[in-house]
Amino acid sequence: MFPLSLFMKTTLAKNVQLKDKTWYVVDAKDQVLGRIAVKIANILRGRHKPTYTPHVDTGDYVIVINADKVRLTGSKEEDKTYMFFTGWVGTAYRRTAAAMRTRRPEFLVTHAVKGMLPKNRLANDMLLKLRVYAGDKHEHAASNPIPFKGYSTVYFAMSAKSPAITAVGRRKTASARIRLTRGTGTISINGKPAEEYLYTEALVKAATLPIRTAGLEGQVDVIVLVIGGGPNGQAGAISHGLARAIQKMDATLRAPLKKEGLLTRDGRMRERKKPGRPGARKRFQFSKR
Repeated sequence: MFPLSLFMKTTLAKNVQLKDKTWYVVDAKDQVLGRIAVKIANILRGRHKPTYTPHVDTGDYVIVINADKVRLTGSKEEDKTYMFFTGWVGTAYRRTAAAMRTRRPEFLVTHAVKGMLPKNRLANDMLLKLRVYAGDKHEHAASNPIPFKGYSTVYFAMSAKSPAITAVGRRKTASARIRLTRGTGTISINGKPAEEYLYTEALVKAATLPIRTAGLEGQVDVIVLVIGGGPNGQAGAISHGLARAIQKMDATLRAPLKKEGLLTRDGRMRERKKPGRPGARKRFQFSKR
């Protein structure tokens, strides 16, 4: 287990300003519709940031190009249908994905992303940050959009020639993939230095606790890809993954890591309020009004 003194309270984002938003460009050419929609929805919600807060719009803007060239697997091109209804009796009709690709190719991406967002008013604001274009041109060059290539380019940035040890760590809803090699003590998290990404000394200490426990300060280089959860959850996932990677590198270090409880996944989760009646037999209050 981690020492409680190394943790701080969960930080919740408030009043996210427009200047904190980033514009990304996603090329949908030859990409599977469902898989690329997941990435777009996560960016719109802000799940790629350590400051992700479910009830605050912390996401960024997304520009999708080549929507008409998105790929559907199997026979979905003809079997998948979309239903439309004007509200009048007898006006419901369906169109296949192939027909919608011809008439409105932007609809394929927008509909898939909308289905992966929460069903509330906050999702309506998130969807306004999505810009979909059928061709390879867009009208937002003034916003200086950045190409979004996914997390794999960050994770495999290290040279393939150097022998690396990989492991996965988890804590709460966060998941961290670790790539560990012998080096000079460089730690990169999602393409940023650990001090910049985790932004507090307590979180950095919690994430790198296995390295200090094993006495490997300044002897290993670490590349981390972490997604999901908040700052504390991500720090715990990184620590769990580092401990497992160090154990793979040197089996003799298992004892000190296990003694500190770093090899055991911390399954503690904050109990949330459950919707429903407040008592076992108590009914909702009846009103005659």
